[in-house]
Amino acid sequence: MIASRGHRAVVALMRGGLGLPPGPGAVADIAATDPHRIMEIAGAHRLLQALAPGLEGGLEAGAPLAAALPEDAVLFLREMRAGNGRRNARLAAALGQAGRTLAAGGIAAVALKGGAELAQEAGRDAPVPDRFAGDLDLLVEEVRAEAAQQLLIGAGWREGEMPRIERARHHHLPPLVHPDHPGMIELHRRMGHAPVAAALPAAEVISRAQATALPGIRVPDPADRLAHLALHAQFGNPGWAERRLRLCDVADIARAVQAHGAPALEAARARCAAAGRGDAFDGLVGAAHLLVPERVPAPPAGPRSDAWAQAAVARLGRTGALRRAYLVRRARERLDELLHDPERRAHWRRRLAEPGAVRRAWAALRESLRRLS
Repeated sequence: MIASRGHRAVVALMRGGLGLPPGPGAVADIAATDPHRIMEIAGAHRLLQALAPGLEGGLEAGAPLAAALPEDAVLFLREMRAGNGRRNARLAAALGQAGRTLAAGGIAAVALKGGAELAQEAGRDAPVPDRFAGDLDLLVEEVRAEAAQQLLIGAGWREGEMPRIERARHHHLPPLVHPDHPGMIELHRRMGHAPVAAALPAAEVISRAQATALPGIRVPDPADRLAHLALHAQFGNPGWAERRLRLCDVADIARAVQAHGAPALEAARARCAAAGRGDAFDGLVGAAHLLVPERVPAPPAGPRSDAWAQAAVARLGRTGALRRAYLVRRARERLDELLHDPERRAHWRRRLAEPGAVRRAWAALRESLRRLS
């Protein structure tokens, strides 16, 4: 199913990190793969912090997975998990401060994705370190978004850069950074890009949100959390269009199903299907089932979702196919903007006229292609 031995090795380590048997041939795949390549793949799939728990517990014929890796690689993975735990603790502190600031101004926020996990873990000795949260996404009522932004700026956050055209159109306001906190805060007025926002209307998500121990911070109900995880993976990080699977999304779905159960999964499926996004939802769930069937039940059979799941898993490690799909999608998007969106066309004309713009764009494209794995 997965031709790349390095990707099979990372999947085995991911399964071990989830508390599952790594699968047949795992030790051989890990031992035969350059450790640097394992780290490169795990980093591309945002899993470096999630692999250490399975090094001792993931046994194959009595041998721990750690035995297949050099000692320094084992130490590196353990340090990555510990470091991510410390970072998550600092993010949790930032989330608490932001919640208190917004609550004092009469605004409630709904923490999304990794922020939701941190909010639900509030009060524990230390946040669970297995998920990497790049930033904190907070959903607020659209009519209160600018006021919420100003409250946080008044509390020490600083507004980052965002092109003028994006400020008016984007689903979140310009990112906020704080000198004492890692990551950024993004205040969302919608749940994501158009397909995600249409399937999960912000007002409905806010109305169903559940309280946490953090003042001013709520979290989506379990079905909305599962639906958002899947649709963000498929349309925010356009896996659906490119048939590209990120293993961190598999781990997220597996942990969410374990935490919230099959009823939440079914409710999430119904919400996505009602918006015409059931195939995309079931495609990701189907791919997760192929890799961690013990945690994620098989979705209902469907030709489009089944084909996506099979193709996305098979493409793991097929760098050429992933890069071609990425380039085709980006070319279509830019061509559509140039032909049908005068405001966006003027934006790109201004950007390309800036000194060094072409060089920066080329460097950014090369980096994006390098990260595909």
